Amino acid sequence: MKKIIVFALIAILAISCQKDPIGSTVAKDVAGEWSVKYNAVNDNGELVDTDVLGGYSRVFTFNTSANATDTIYIADEDYFIGYQAKIPCKLEQKTFGSEDVLDNLYGSSAYHGPQMIVDKGIIIPGAATTPSGMPADSIYFELTFVGGDYFTSMYASYGMEFTHYQVGGFRFTGFEGDQDGF
Repeated sequence: MKKIIVFALIAILAISCQKDPIGSTVAKDVAGEWSVKYNAVNDNGELVDTDVLGGYSRVFTFNTSANATDTIYIADEDYFIGYQAKIPCKLEQKTFGSEDVLDNLYGSSAYHGPQMIVDKGIIIPGAATTPSGMPADSIYFELTFVGGDYFTSMYASYGMEFTHYQVGGFRFTGFEGDQDGF
């Protein structure tokens, strides 16, 4: 009888210790925290200034609240100029972007910042080498701020001379050797 009670207790404990699997978002392969550098380009796409911030900045990619398969968000949370946009993506190809002008969703409801174009985005698994020498996923996209004279003067207040950027970097690892200013 004691053996039955012991086995019953063990069975109850084993069942109670099982955890439900944690679900993930559909955008898990393209979602993440990224360490990137901004290179300024002119209207013709020619490089005019490398690493305009003088080091890495943060960018985040994440799913929508609807867990959509064709849309993600990209945001820098004010590491660069404060931008966030909802952009089309192709999850299987790990690409994102559009030539359409997007509203900047970053900031208060009274001011969201300059409109922008986020295009030619791609995430390549394992293609980057971090400063510490670790392999990581790579990210690249082109970013253009749009908005006329008012926004041009606003860019100047941020110390920005340019409105077109090529942005590239690696998935943030958290390792000390990959921090570079964070």
